[in-house]
Amino acid sequence: MHSHDFIASPFGQPGRSAGPFSYCVYLPNPIPRSIPLDEVTTVELSKADRALGRLAGSARLSKTPYYLANLYIRREAVSSTRIEGTQATLDDLYEAETGGAIGADVQEVINYVNAVEYGLRSIKDRPITVELVRQMHVLLMAGVRREDKQPGVVRDRANWIGSNDPATARFVPPPHTELLAGLADWERFLPEDLVMPPLVMCALLHYQFETLHPFLDGNGRLGRLLVVLFLVEKGHLGSPPLHGCLL
Repeated sequence: MHSHDFIASPFGQPGRSAGPFSYCVYLPNPIPRSIPLDEVTTVELSKADRALGRLAGSARLSKTPYYLANLYIRREAVSSTRIEGTQATLDDLYEAETGGAIGADVQEVINYVNAVEYGLRSIKDRPITVELVRQMHVLLMAGVRREDKQPGVVRDRANWIGSNDPATARFVPPPHTELLAGLADWERFLPEDLVMPPLVMCALLHYQFETLHPFLDGNGRLGRLLVVLFLVEKGHLGSPPLHGCLL
């Protein structure tokens, strides 16, 4: 990661790690509570809002919301874990859930399903918090190849993306010493009643979570999962997408 690849902005700026072997890191600012939107962005946001409304309405119109919900969550689990390099298919998942063999890739998909369903049950009674995210991380990492990456524990050392060395990595999140303050601001942001489109808030919470990269592994999957949880919690999806009576 090179500082000249990044510019200071309302979202953060490049900095340096401490210690004798210093390297470039990205230091996010607290989440902005207002975002100026240009005309092009406003038009695209309107299109996205309409698509979100159609998705929410499809659950209300369906005569079989349970089966559609079941399929949606599992398709999302397969897609999200595939981004991380797994090769499991939807057929593999259904076979495992009906008593078939559970390979390492399928276990990661099952863990994603467990984490999202736990999160959706939880937000019926409590808000999204760092503690809830930690609990979902435990479920996400249970019994998989990277289980040693401290499930449910906010990282206590550096991590990075795109290399075996932070000095040559594509992106290096802030040092672990900055995480508690960053996560506290992220948690405060979630329930705030801001004059801001919900999809913009959703983008900001996802951006900041991935920028902080608070766990040693599993941040990408958790970040994508949190998008659905946030939209459900805020009532922009009356239930999980196509998830009317599953929970």
